Amino acid sequence: MLIIAASMGNMVQSNSIGVAFAEAFAVLDIHVSPVIVTAVVAAFSRFVFFGGTNRLASVLEKLVPIMAGIYILGSLTFYLYAHHKAAGGLHADSDRCI
Repeated sequence: MLIIAASMGNMVQSNSIGVAFAEAFAVLDIHVSPVIVTAVVAAFSRFVFFGGTNRLASVLEKLVPIMAGIYILGSLTFYLYAHHKAAGGLHADSDRCI
């Protein structure tokens, strides 16, 4: 009963991740099976969680810097794209405002 209680939330979240992957890649016309993504995420989570705090710390010390790098690159990309669009719009309107 304890194993079922501990893994139920993991299965629901893994399913949500699988569906999100399928929807995100559907935009690019790439078929990703939510069942396969769900199974991979659930297996990886169980591997980490059943390994105890040492394994959890080991995985997170590698995963967090990667996530931070992706976040920073995404933010910079969005900022540069938005800045370029905003600057172009300001220059186009400045000729009319006299």
